[in-house]
Amino acid sequence: SLSPSPPPSSIVPGATSANHLSAPLSVNDRRERNKAASAKYRAKKHHQSGEMRSQISYLQDQNSVMSRQLDETRTENATLKAQVEKLKSRLVAEKVLKRLREVGRERRGGHESASLTGGRSSGLRVTARDLASDSEEDVVDSEAEDEHGDDIGNIARDDERAVKRSRRRQRRNSLSDDDD
Repeated sequence: SLSPSPPPSSIVPGATSANHLSAPLSVNDRRERNKAASAKYRAKKHHQSGEMRSQISYLQDQNSVMSRQLDETRTENATLKAQVEKLKSRLVAEKVLKRLREVGRERRGGHESASLTGGRSSGLRVTARDLASDSEEDVVDSEAEDEHGDDIGNIARDDERAVKRSRRRQRRNSLSDDDD
């Protein structure tokens, strides 16, 4: 009589057909085999855990380096933004000063500039925004006006006084010419 073949789950790879015919493993043999398999499994899990800890440590180090670099970059960005604002303010101030000098030269030459007074004869009122409006690319923010507003006002008042003195001289000269 032929014995039935063992179920596929009991076939061990690499085992010969002679092993199948031998007696089943004893309880002690099964325990030893289970202990060896458990030890192998624990060693594999321990190795994987060690690799994961190592990878986590590496990633934390990388994260701290990148966080530090991000903080440095943000600080540098803030510094650069401050420098840009300072340069914008300086550019506006230089442009205002250049325009006021041009107006002063025009007035000393006897030309009346309606562009600064907006066509009004009431007085000279110049703002940084008026002078910067020559170019659409120029941006004048309120901080730049606040920083330089007092200087511009003083320059404008001085220029207005010079224009008034010049007009008085011209009137006096014209009156003295009429007397001759």
